[in-house]
Amino acid sequence: MQGKLFALNRRRRAGPFLAMTIVALFATNSLAVDDQQSFGERQLSQVLDDRPNMKGIVDANDFINEWVIRQFDSDCPKNRVLWDSHEPFSGRPAESQPAYGAALASIRVTSSKTISGRDEWLMLIFELYNLKNARDFEELYAKATSGKIDRKSFANECTALEFRAGVRTQMFFRCHPLPGATAESDPNYMAYLKGSGDFDYYQKTLDSQAPGEYDARDYYGKGFDSMQPGSIASWAARFNSHQ
Repeated sequence: MQGKLFALNRRRRAGPFLAMTIVALFATNSLAVDDQQSFGERQLSQVLDDRPNMKGIVDANDFINEWVIRQFDSDCPKNRVLWDSHEPFSGRPAESQPAYGAALASIRVTSSKTISGRDEWLMLIFELYNLKNARDFEELYAKATSGKIDRKSFANECTALEFRAGVRTQMFFRCHPLPGATAESDPNYMAYLKGSGDFDYYQKTLDSQAPGEYDARDYYGKGFDSMQPGSIASWAARFNSHQ
């Protein structure tokens, strides 16, 4: 796959306390009681209201629609996924945040007019798959903060997890394609369908990119740096100063 496809990355630990506080503050509207809809249905309905480019692409009874609802929903309330209508905090097209404390896991997808509705569907489903890697990411973060993994290994393993989410997204859309997609209007979606599912090939693609192009390994390398003792202490101090 092309390296730029994984610009759908999440902001994960640059500021967990601040991110969770913001998510919690805005959760009330999305959790409003509606006896006519399940939690998952309410989340998807809000997604479509907030990102109107996504409307009219997937029928209400389509498998894609039903699958997304199931991912948002859960028999256990604490395992639900919350739609967050704000722009991704990282400045990337999409991101997700795993559950933290009492705050639900959440997903954000950009409202940028440069992103097509089909590419927004792609990003939403990618992030739903990426959240399934949450426990593996948490284990890597624990190793990073305790000094049990070095910067390069951390970046490579995190990139491999996101690549796995990308491959699952690719297989999902190969089985359940979005109608009407074109390479011109929906470049990320079409590239996903054609991309390679081989991680070694993906790494070689990243190695051959021009300077300045997105590389997930650089992104996670910077994330590793932010989790070192000095950075963790600074975030803790900032959080405590707001208590």
